[in-house]
Amino acid sequence: MPGNAEVLRLIELLAAHEEAIQRLYEIFATKLSGQREFWDRLAAEEAGHGRLLRQLRTIADEQALTAANVGRLTVLVLRAVEQTSSRLEDVDANGVSALRALAMAQEIETFMIEARLFEHFVAPSGPAAKILSELGSATEAHSHRIDDFGRRRSRHQGLIDRGVLTERQVEMAMGVAKEEGISADQVLLGAYGVPKAELLASLEDFFGCAAHDFSSPPEPPRQAVLEHIDQLRSTLSVPVATVGWKTVVAMANPKDVVARDHVRSLLDGGALECRVALAEDILAALDRLAGVEPARDDAGTGDLVDSLSAEQLASLQEEEDRSILEDDSEVARLVNQRIEEAHALGASDIHFEPAVQGDGAVRYRVDGIMRRTGSLPRKHGKALISRLKIMADLDIAERRKPQSGKIKFRRWAKLDLDIRVETYPTVAGAEDAVLRLLAAAQARPIDELALSAANREAFLRLIHQPYGIVLCVGPTGSGKTTTLHSALAQISRDDVKILTVEDPVEISQPGLRQVQVNPKAGVTFASALRSFLRADPDVIMIGEMRDRETAGIAVESSLTGHLVFSTLHTNSAPETVVRLLNLGLDPYSFSDALLGVLAQRLVRTLCRRCRLAGPLTAGRLGALRQEYRADEAFDALGFPPARPVCSARPGGCPECGDLGYRGRMAVHELLVATDEIKELVCRQASAAEIRKVAASQGMRTLKQDGIEKHLAGHTTMEEVRSVCSR
Repeated sequence: MPGNAEVLRLIELLAAHEEAIQRLYEIFATKLSGQREFWDRLAAEEAGHGRLLRQLRTIADEQALTAANVGRLTVLVLRAVEQTSSRLEDVDANGVSALRALAMAQEIETFMIEARLFEHFVAPSGPAAKILSELGSATEAHSHRIDDFGRRRSRHQGLIDRGVLTERQVEMAMGVAKEEGISADQVLLGAYGVPKAELLASLEDFFGCAAHDFSSPPEPPRQAVLEHIDQLRSTLSVPVATVGWKTVVAMANPKDVVARDHVRSLLDGGALECRVALAEDILAALDRLAGVEPARDDAGTGDLVDSLSAEQLASLQEEEDRSILEDDSEVARLVNQRIEEAHALGASDIHFEPAVQGDGAVRYRVDGIMRRTGSLPRKHGKALISRLKIMADLDIAERRKPQSGKIKFRRWAKLDLDIRVETYPTVAGAEDAVLRLLAAAQARPIDELALSAANREAFLRLIHQPYGIVLCVGPTGSGKTTTLHSALAQISRDDVKILTVEDPVEISQPGLRQVQVNPKAGVTFASALRSFLRADPDVIMIGEMRDRETAGIAVESSLTGHLVFSTLHTNSAPETVVRLLNLGLDPYSFSDALLGVLAQRLVRTLCRRCRLAGPLTAGRLGALRQEYRADEAFDALGFPPARPVCSARPGGCPECGDLGYRGRMAVHELLVATDEIKELVCRQASAAEIRKVAASQGMRTLKQDGIEKHLAGHTTMEEVRSVCSR
């Protein structure tokens, strides 16, 4: 350990630095009368820091106070004293603006935080340890106070100061950015035509450091940069040059001390000179450094896997080199290409299933059916899962617990896609991931929902009622949200106020005011509904009735003059009524509120290019008549035995992926709440009783609607039977 004289010298330098900072803040207070109180307070606190250091000097002289890295710390503090003294002379001679004062203070306090000067001392006595703790806490508090003061100014305030834009225009740009899910910088550069130089100048004012415009390419990257491309991407940072003993790093947020520390650790702990840059420029520079190019149409996923196996996994050791693979740009390309490939095939989900022994699998769910699309070599498994966690901002080190996250894929590729990510541990330390692809969707017209003529007419009558509840029920992924959004699109007008609460908001519509469930912020279905009742809506849509509270508020809403739509996870329309009564709803209130229940399932439709038509034999027709379970209604359909019926072609064709099916359509069961049905609800009748009465009034069950769609040539009975029991 260093001698006591060296430690005393370091404390004296620290005290001199605090005194210089105090004098600088006093000058700021004098020259910036509008901020006098703020700078006076900081100057007084700096004087207090000086007094604490003088006390520490006395203790260190009497006892063996030690410190690690005294030589390096002494050099750092000497340079800091010189810089602060230089600032004092400059400000005294030339004056200072409010922006420049704030920038200087931020730079000074950031240095104090990053250097963590007081953590290097080792204090054997109680008083010394207490002083060091107070100094460390005070330094951090100063930095936060200055940052809070700076946040009162927008990062785009410089554009207003220089007359480039008005305050109203900046506010509007921020609103557009939030609505579009892009950065405000992009909106200002594009829609508002702000010159890039002006935007960077505003960022320089705000962050108090030089800007980097990437007019010249970054210098050739060191190996440390190539090994940590994805970590740099997550911090929106990129090394752009080396000046003397410092690495110049362009950052989207140079104030982020945590990000700066992380970048410093990635670059072997060297000194940094931070500059501010646009996030889009940083991401583009990282892509260039990593050699990432747009995926070629002729490059299949299999080619990438082969490339990985041959070029990068040959010398991979099970544990030592795994981190290299996890950060490799080729793995990033592989994951991106899997997602883009799945989206192009119309897949709703991607299942990554690594294996401990042998190869794992990657499977897509297309039209509701799982399809294996290739193997996943064992050595790729952990790398791919880690890559997905990085993209979803999950904990890479946590492999024992399930994790949930979201990926904004536009951040990583050009495809505009939101992805829900679920990871969960499997046997022997393996980990799987399931990705739900949520492409931006639009409401479909009612005519495209495959409702039969009778169901369409009845459903339209229900959704045009002034108040009441309309429910759409079925399992996850059965198209319930699509149906309800079609209904909302049908009734949406300028004179109708429609509010929705959903989890997540998958379909956006103009004219609708949509709320995203956010339990962490206290936004649940129930809390949003309570707020809606005070917001004067005409129509309310609830993404899902999950509990008694939500269902109760929905009934209350409908009884107070609102039209309410909602979804529920039940098997059939009659069972929905029983399920809600079992939740504890008042049967009389619920019967008054209920307008109808639409149950639905999705079945695969035959490929129109390769389907085969064959005559409907009398025997087959008789079997379908028996399965329909309503002879008179079946005969009324008027299907003669000679009429051709389509079936799937064995082996399919290239257009349908050799499956014989392409796309899906819904089969429906619509229960209209007639007076007879309402009476059954009041006396809490069974699902069987409700079904019997509804059938006598013309309700077609899911299977009956499926049989009709089979006879019309849209699907097969195998598909209908796979989703319908009645």
